[in-house]
Amino acid sequence: MKKSISYSANDRNILWGATAFFVVLALIVISMTYWNAENLQKSIKSHFHDQAELVAERTANAVAFNINSHFDDLEFFAQTFFSRKTGQFLPNKKFLSVFTSFQRSHPTIIAINIQDSSGNRILWSSTKQSTNPITLGNQFSPLPGHPNRFLGEVRYSHRNQAWVLTMRQRILDKQGTVQGFIGSPFVLSALRIIHTLPNIQAIVVTNPHGQVVSVWKNGQWMPPNTPLSPSVGEVIVPVLDYPWEVHAQWTASALNHAFWSVERVRLAILLGFLFLIAGMGILTRRLLQRLLRLKHYQAAAVIAQHELLHQKEPQGMFQQLVEIIVEQTEAIAAYIVVPEVDSEWLRVVAASADTPDLLRAINALTPSRDPAHFPYGNMLPSLAFREKKPQGPVGPTQSPAMRAVQQQQASLSRIQSIMAYPVFLPNEQEPTAVLVINSHSHRHFTLPLQQLLGQLSGTLGLTLMQWRNKNELIEKNDELKKIARHDGLTGLPNRRFLENQMEKAIARAERHNRLLAVCMMDLDGFKPVNDTYGHQAGDEVLVALGKRLPEALRKSDFVARLGGDEFVMLLEDLEDLDALFQILKKIEETIAAPIPLSSGETVQIRASMGVAIYPFEDTDTEDQLLRLADQALYESKTHKADREHFWVLFGEEIHQSAPRTPAQHLLDAKALEVWYQPIMDSQTRRVVGVEALARLRDTEGTLWPPAKFLPQLQDVDFFDLSKKVLTQALADLPILDAQGCRLWASVNIDPVSISEDCITCLREMIAQGSVDPSRITLEILEGSNFLEQQAALEHLSEMKALGVHLALDDVGSAYSSLLRLKDLPIDEIKLDQGFIRTLGNRPQDLHFVAAIQDLAAGLGVNLVVEGVETEDILDAVTVMSVPLLQGYAIAKPMPLAELQTFLGRAPIHPSHPNSLLGLYAKQLVHHNVLKKAIHQDPRLVDYTTLLDAISCPVHADIQRLGADNVGLLDELHQEYHRAIAVLGAQMIASPATNDWTDVEHAQETLEQAIMGICCKRKQAQNRR
Repeated sequence: MKKSISYSANDRNILWGATAFFVVLALIVISMTYWNAENLQKSIKSHFHDQAELVAERTANAVAFNINSHFDDLEFFAQTFFSRKTGQFLPNKKFLSVFTSFQRSHPTIIAINIQDSSGNRILWSSTKQSTNPITLGNQFSPLPGHPNRFLGEVRYSHRNQAWVLTMRQRILDKQGTVQGFIGSPFVLSALRIIHTLPNIQAIVVTNPHGQVVSVWKNGQWMPPNTPLSPSVGEVIVPVLDYPWEVHAQWTASALNHAFWSVERVRLAILLGFLFLIAGMGILTRRLLQRLLRLKHYQAAAVIAQHELLHQKEPQGMFQQLVEIIVEQTEAIAAYIVVPEVDSEWLRVVAASADTPDLLRAINALTPSRDPAHFPYGNMLPSLAFREKKPQGPVGPTQSPAMRAVQQQQASLSRIQSIMAYPVFLPNEQEPTAVLVINSHSHRHFTLPLQQLLGQLSGTLGLTLMQWRNKNELIEKNDELKKIARHDGLTGLPNRRFLENQMEKAIARAERHNRLLAVCMMDLDGFKPVNDTYGHQAGDEVLVALGKRLPEALRKSDFVARLGGDEFVMLLEDLEDLDALFQILKKIEETIAAPIPLSSGETVQIRASMGVAIYPFEDTDTEDQLLRLADQALYESKTHKADREHFWVLFGEEIHQSAPRTPAQHLLDAKALEVWYQPIMDSQTRRVVGVEALARLRDTEGTLWPPAKFLPQLQDVDFFDLSKKVLTQALADLPILDAQGCRLWASVNIDPVSISEDCITCLREMIAQGSVDPSRITLEILEGSNFLEQQAALEHLSEMKALGVHLALDDVGSAYSSLLRLKDLPIDEIKLDQGFIRTLGNRPQDLHFVAAIQDLAAGLGVNLVVEGVETEDILDAVTVMSVPLLQGYAIAKPMPLAELQTFLGRAPIHPSHPNSLLGLYAKQLVHHNVLKKAIHQDPRLVDYTTLLDAISCPVHADIQRLGADNVGLLDELHQEYHRAIAVLGAQMIASPATNDWTDVEHAQETLEQAIMGICCKRKQAQNRR
């Protein structure tokens, strides 16, 4: 059964359009040829007419001319033979003599006679004397316009074998009396001047009655009854002065001859052109069919890719592909084989064929990878699998194995050509499968089809790889989800899973009207296990508890590890506290059971637990329940010696605890607001970051600053506070991003809050948020002894590994951390604002700012200066090139809405310095630069230029800002330059010289003068 590609309606229209184009082109050429033939016939007819007209006119003129000449000869004879003096004819002898002489020069004159006045009797004849009447006078017709000339009838002379015209001239005397006639026969054959053209068959002379007088044909005058071919056209021209007409005629054969002598060449050209058009049409159709076939193949490739991508399993991909190949490529069958595990055989996993018999035969094939297994080891798919490259096309005559298989399976005899393509997964060396295509035609596998099949095999490999990657990704995602929701060490649920489960547990408790116990547990004596047996032993203890705790609980209960040695359990569906206590006792027994270690040792630990019961406590949020459980845990650990069990219920009074402060109540009541203070880049004058600051607003609407509420909070509250501030900041940054302001945010974190729980919580917040962790800066207070602990370095390193930035806050407020500053994994230091706020009164602190700048540069960290409260301080630190500035002179802390408005303002770029404090800073910077350069190499400085204070940039600033004291400042500035120039020259002359006393004195004097003037101006402004 022969298959062919089924073209779409559009493709068929294209093919029909191409065929129609060439058919129309051929018809146009034929029409043009027909039109040219018509024009040619018309042209030939016109040409024949013109030729006939020319011949007829020439003949008519020749006849008239010759007859006129004959009449002139007769008139000559009449004048010669008739004497007008005597009125008598000359003697006969003289007639004969004259005629004989004249005839020698005029051979057309064959005879002459003299007739009497009646014209009926010949008086004399040149041939024979006779008195018998020869012609009646009334048989002659006078010529119009020539009354003395007469024509007789034309008769055929058998003696002369020619047509003879009788004619005579009347002879008159002086008085006009007719004396007689002179006549002479005129032989028409004497008209030798008549020349006809080849296309004219005959010239016919007729009388006025249409009777044929004579016929000129084949170069001579013929009798009137001469047979002529039927003419298809003639031209009639009258003979001038004579009652005759000349008919020039032509025949159809002459027309046809003339036509075909030209048209024959044209027809040859036409046929050649039609053959060319036909060839072009056939070639174009084949090219279009090839292009449409390519288009069809491309569509098949797209269909295959689309269908393969929508298949969920390899089996569906295999089957879909072979069906597409059979449907779209005119193949009679296609199948895919894959290697069987630990076997030589290749198994047919998908097949498609155009007949059921062929399909059954293909499914029964068993190719082998073993070349010694003939014929199945030598089949084309076997070769493709072994040689790892496409095979074919080959037919039965080229493959003995194929012939042998066809002899075994008669249904396969239709196959005349086969190709096989190995299917590779990317980056794999061995084929995953082999695609085999069968055809009934030796010419089936064209180059485009082979390219398509190669593309399809490659697509199959890519799709299989995508399927594999997708499955692996699903497995990894499931694993990641499990990892994201479970603890990596114990396999227990983690904090994220706990939060999700708590929400559901609270809902179930409300729905079923049962108790929910949130139990937070911490191991007692776990640190000594780590210290004594090592961290691996500690991990073994945690793993063992991770297995024991779920076994001790009911199926409806839930246990999670928060981190470190801290666990949380949700005990649901409790009828009363007795049911709770039974479970807690079982948990205590489970924990107290000895735990064997891999080292052979056995350890035994205890635990402390805090329990918050819902709905006994006045809260319905997960965080609050956990916080209450945490507080109960704190009480349990604090009163280990006084407690009856290892657990403590929240609110259970073991010892009287302090009541919660108003600030704690506000924090519990979600009265927290997060305000932001911008941090500005001093070079671009643009805000690049913000510090997120906590504020509490009481029920009366009063905003509590940190100085009011922080003293009322406990250590456990600080962690909760930092978490809430960071959560809000992570929510607000994308809002600022949408405004086009991509800022980073810093959040304060109390050092005592930094623990494994803190790191776990931070990791989960980053994972849940959409903000790049590099845009988060955690500010750690310098003045805590936490930084002096080895654990601090480990915790900070773990936090840094999460991608966040770490900042050391209030640098300079304490000195202990400076000893380990170089070891801390920090990215930023923030100078204590106490050094900055007082710069107006203590400008000498700018030296400390410069030292911190050098420290930050040496450590490779950023420097942020806080406390920039006035324009003068802003001017001074800007002149000092401090990179990042924060303070009221830039902006006060503000809520998000005000921050958005503030960020929409265009930055202002004032010139610096613009104050005396800025001038002080400018001189300090200038002095430090010169001092460092001279210390490094005195020869780096041009001391001739240095001696001239006017060339110094500070000079122009003194002129601009010094006002009434310009002279004093100029003098002191010049003295400073003189002192440092002298020192530099001395150090060049004697490198051992290093006495900066004069220079430092000149510098201090100049600085004091500047600040003295500044203080006087402030006092004057205050008096106003």
